[in-house]
Amino acid sequence: MPRADPAGPDETDAATMARAVAARDGGRVRVVGPPVPVAGLRTGLLPGPDVPRDGRRFADWVRTSGR
Repeated sequence: MPRADPAGPDETDAATMARAVAARDGGRVRVVGPPVPVAGLRTGLLPGPDVPRDGRRFADWVRTSGR
């Protein structure tokens, strides 16, 4: 059975997502985003038109998901 990766309603870049997960897990890491927009890191994470939508924002998902 194929795995579903539902998308949330907000656009979030990879560095922001990494910081949120590290903060949730109590990690003391420094996350540095790319200094300039890099193709694929800004828009490559956006879902296509056929991807099912999840109503939760990424920040809400991080708070409620397990480690």
